Amino acid sequence: MKKIFSVIILAMATLAFTACVHEEGDIFDKSAAERLNEASAIYSARLGASVNGWAMQYYPTTDNEYPYGNGYLILMDFNNDGSVTVSMNNQFTDNNYLTDTSLWQVITDDGPVLSFNTYNKCMHAFSNPEDVPFTGTDDDPNDEQGV
Repeated sequence: MKKIFSVIILAMATLAFTACVHEEGDIFDKSAAERLNEASAIYSARLGASVNGWAMQYYPTTDNEYPYGNGYLILMDFNNDGSVTVSMNNQFTDNNYLTDTSLWQVITDDGPVLSFNTYNKCMHAFSNPEDVPFTGTDDDPNDEQGV
């Protein structure tokens, strides 16, 4: 009985000492901030390195009835100096080809985020608080709705 009791005490002491180790091994070689800054630099370099620019397809609605309709094509040319030239031709520009230049950067939030720092006539047309032309129904063309 004494042997069983001694073995149990020894096992409990061993478990108690191993449970006190609070240090975990690192999963990554670098801190989260360093990895996030590296990702931001990589994305910034890729955006600025494109010779022909980028084409963005923007779908401002979550309407499941027409998931592939009512999209907008926006052309972007990112420069390494932090400027971007944005162009589009749609109902927001009265079907005229509009080009505007503004500033951009890749910021670090919970992950890399592309941010347009200054107002751009093309990009920010979607966030202006106004009705969108030609979005009314055939029954009532005056019931235009925002994006």
